[in-house]
Amino acid sequence: GNEDWMLVGGFPTTTLTVADGELPVGGLAPGAMTTVEIFLTLANPLPSGAVITNVAEISAATDENGDPQEDTDSTPDNTPGDDEDDIDDVSVTVQTFDVALIKELAAGQDMIVAPGDTVAYTITVFNQGDIPADNIEVTDYVPADMTFEPGAGNGTDDNTSLGWAVVAGNPTATITIPGGLAPGASTTIDIYLTLASPLPAGSDISNFAEISDATDENGDEQVDIDSELDNDPDDDDLTADNDVNGDGSIPGEDDDDHDVAVITTAEFDLALTKTLSSGQSANVRPGDTIAYTITVINQGDIAADNVLVTDYLPADMSLTYDGTITGNDDAGWAAATAGVQRTLTIANGDLPAGGLAPGATASVEVFLTLANPLPAGSTVDNFAEISAATDETGDPQDDTDSTPDDMNDEEVVD
Repeated sequence: GNEDWMLVGGFPTTTLTVADGELPVGGLAPGAMTTVEIFLTLANPLPSGAVITNVAEISAATDENGDPQEDTDSTPDNTPGDDEDDIDDVSVTVQTFDVALIKELAAGQDMIVAPGDTVAYTITVFNQGDIPADNIEVTDYVPADMTFEPGAGNGTDDNTSLGWAVVAGNPTATITIPGGLAPGASTTIDIYLTLASPLPAGSDISNFAEISDATDENGDEQVDIDSELDNDPDDDDLTADNDVNGDGSIPGEDDDDHDVAVITTAEFDLALTKTLSSGQSANVRPGDTIAYTITVINQGDIAADNVLVTDYLPADMSLTYDGTITGNDDAGWAAATAGVQRTLTIANGDLPAGGLAPGATASVEVFLTLANPLPAGSTVDNFAEISAATDETGDPQDDTDSTPDDMNDEEVVD
């Protein structure tokens, strides 16, 4: 250790003596040598690649009797910078500390996502330097159309069990590894974010993450050679996705401690047709009951549930619930301000398990009774509309080309 060293004139100094046993009896003989160790601690942090030179010098000596002597070719003193044989130096080079990050959609996570869904991301941290890294703090910058929920997950892991917590408004997790993340190694951590609902179809939503801090395996702070580790979302350049070779210290180059993953909102698109039911004539008598078939078509990318259908009863028609007309009471039609309504659901068996799938259709009948009397040749129009719907998990959705409501004010395209 350094117990035999003391500061003299600001420099560590030690005296090697026969009395203390550092030199043999009779002194350091002609042609002989001796050694002494000193332990110095590097400042922290230091830039990677910095060269630190340490100089030592013989600053005084006597003969074996304690009499001062003049060195024949050196001037023992404590003045650094002399080029004599009683002085020498050793240089060390500061190793490179370099961590990098990429953010991707987790395995099995589709890039096209329904509003309201939970999205799984995988963040990978790489050690590109020479020093093991530990206490690697990762900050996720949640975009405006997403939320961080501590309990969101995949049924096995959730954000809390993975170590995420909100710090200064952003989800943050610290990765610790016994012995540190070795040079050349990588590690991953997942995060789950929930998409807002409803959202317009085709929206691209970018989610960024960054390494905001890290230490070496001893817990000492380090300076990354090509990135500034912080939790500032606005001080990083992103010029290439999943690139860990950028040098953020060069203006315009990619910061490799920072990356993005992009999802696109799926399309929710339901359509409806209304026809006379099979076998129902278009020519009817006043007082007849007329059977209509309403078909809901899923033209989008998202399975649908809770499809509210409104039938706008014309003035010359009525819905009868007296039990004499099969298909109204038992089918779930109910009077509403705008007419009569029925909700098609998975729970009630109107829609299959998993909801009305993209490309699929579901039909329902309604039976309306024509007023009596009516003038011969009268034309009676009956309209129906989808008034509301959700996806298969119950999240509200925006239809990409319609506005579901119960206003009966849309144009009809046959």
